[in-house]
Amino acid sequence: MRKEFTIVIIPNYQNKSYSKTISLATLRLLLVLLILFILGLGTTIFFLTRYSYQMLRMSYLIRRNAQLEAEYAKLEVVKNRLAQLEAESKKIKNMLGVEKSPPKIDFLSLTGNEVSTPIETDKSALAQLPPELTKQLAEEKVQYIPAQPPLVNYLISREFDSKHQGVDLVAPLGTPIAATADGVIKTVGEDSIYGKYIVIEHGSDYTSFYGHLRRAIRHQGEKVKKGDFIGYLGATGQVTAPHLHFEISYKGKRVDPASLLRLR
Repeated sequence: MRKEFTIVIIPNYQNKSYSKTISLATLRLLLVLLILFILGLGTTIFFLTRYSYQMLRMSYLIRRNAQLEAEYAKLEVVKNRLAQLEAESKKIKNMLGVEKSPPKIDFLSLTGNEVSTPIETDKSALAQLPPELTKQLAEEKVQYIPAQPPLVNYLISREFDSKHQGVDLVAPLGTPIAATADGVIKTVGEDSIYGKYIVIEHGSDYTSFYGHLRRAIRHQGEKVKKGDFIGYLGATGQVTAPHLHFEISYKGKRVDPASLLRLR
């Protein structure tokens, strides 16, 4: 005897009914096809999800690789700049007849009578230098003279004049800023014009000012050496674009930084 199933559909809104008779073998076939469809759909969703995850991970790795390459390029720039500074230092030592660097001295702990520099002890070398430089090197402690630019790569957007007693140095947001000479952090503050700023006191005569910082990483009273990072370039205060406002004062009077630094 043939086994069959009858499906009857009776709508509530009319008297007419619908019926469909199918065999047991057909019902089994439909169930098998439904199971295969569900398994196929699940497999498709699984592989699509896995593919999407792999594409997202690949995109992240590509971006991360680009970031690492950019950081490596910055390190190469710093490395080349350090090599240039070292070469210039050797030239100066050869000119002054100083074969080896003197031992490091904490000048902040010495009295005026105890302080001396290699240049002060070499009169014949001083005689070969220009008179202006001879006088400055003889009277000032060399390590306290702000003679190193605070940025490695930059553009000058505004120079020193009577109304703007400093220089504006443009560089990417977040560029590290370095101390231009040995000294002590005199002030770490913030105001409406220069935003976040740092003032460094170099010995008894020089001070340097760094304005519009994104963030300061040094604290008041902290000692720093020339080249130590003190903060990051930003756009705080009254600015139209990220830059560093840099000033140098000599005995309380602002001077053109270009007279001490080799600015490009």
